[in-house]
Amino acid sequence: MIYNAAKYGLFRKDLSGREDAEPADESELRVEVVRDVTAFEKLVGQSNISWCPFASKMSYGVKKGAVLFLIVSGSDVAHVSWVSPEKEASVVDPVCRKLDIEDAVYIGPCLTHPSHRGKGYYPFVLRRICGHNFGNGKTKAYICTKVSNTASVSGIEKAGFRKVGEFSYRRFMRWGFYDIPSVGVGV
Repeated sequence: MIYNAAKYGLFRKDLSGREDAEPADESELRVEVVRDVTAFEKLVGQSNISWCPFASKMSYGVKKGAVLFLIVSGSDVAHVSWVSPEKEASVVDPVCRKLDIEDAVYIGPCLTHPSHRGKGYYPFVLRRICGHNFGNGKTKAYICTKVSNTASVSGIEKAGFRKVGEFSYRRFMRWGFYDIPSVGVGV
């Protein structure tokens, strides 16, 4: 018996330098790029991030090499995007560990606080991520989302990503299975 089954879309964008990104009209927004645990702990001490379901894993992820992009509005974290410049850095989302892409960064998971949704933060931060220099010859960014999540698909496409494939995820008891071979990452 399959307990959970979903179709995901995989999107790609070439990393070609600086991205100009403007959010919806919010004057007190700032983007925090967190690469080390000390910076993360300082941000957590100054901001409310407890609403994020994977907040407890962020410190560990940063230790493993993940980079966090957070949109902070006042003292509230309004949006979190997790970026894995190396496959091993993804401790939350296992998809990038399944893809064999050497010259790419993987974005996800991403989450916007419910009170900040619909303000353009998601495509704004995705464009910012794509303009960031990750080094090590990274030339592409990949992100995936459920095909049924139309708000996420819309934000991803507004940020300039294009769909390059689909795959399925099925969960049976405690085991998860990805149908990655159907994904055309080289498209």
